[in-house]
Amino acid sequence: MPALSLQIIPQDDLIIVRVLSEYALENPNNTTADVCDEIILDYAGLTKTIYYYGDASGKNRHTAVTDKSIRHNYDVIRSKLAPFLFDGSDKVPASNPPISGRRILMNTLFANNTPVRIEVDSRCMNLLNDFDYLKEDGNGGYIKPKVRDSVKGISYEKLGHHSDCFVYFCFQNFEYLINYE
Repeated sequence: MPALSLQIIPQDDLIIVRVLSEYALENPNNTTADVCDEIILDYAGLTKTIYYYGDASGKNRHTAVTDKSIRHNYDVIRSKLAPFLFDGSDKVPASNPPISGRRILMNTLFANNTPVRIEVDSRCMNLLNDFDYLKEDGNGGYIKPKVRDSVKGISYEKLGHHSDCFVYFCFQNFEYLINYE
């Protein structure tokens, strides 16, 4: 499971969105629980509150765990990150934002004609590669080519996961900036 650590910093007339770090663990240690453990290692003692964002369809998918009280990955997140969560921590929308709105919002934010400024730590190579190399398909979505790891015998999408994280975060916080005209 990919994840980003982001911070919103109000600064004078600007809103700085700072991408602090990314999580891109290697298979087989890339479960939701594994990523949560890494977040706890990085932020225990540094923050009291975590908000989490993501793909709405994740609340409809089952996860492979033996604990029957856990229905999907967001249950894993709530369980693992419980000391950092409060009633308003869940920022996952009821439905995913429209693809056209995502594209418009990202273009708007990166055009630097709003009060929002994006700062990405140079160590966030997966996100930066998504920004540089991810391509749009004919319907406005992303082309996510699959690659095969011949050593591990698995196929996966090389690009797009961290930019998806970023888009979900931005849409929940800055949808009001979209001009659909």
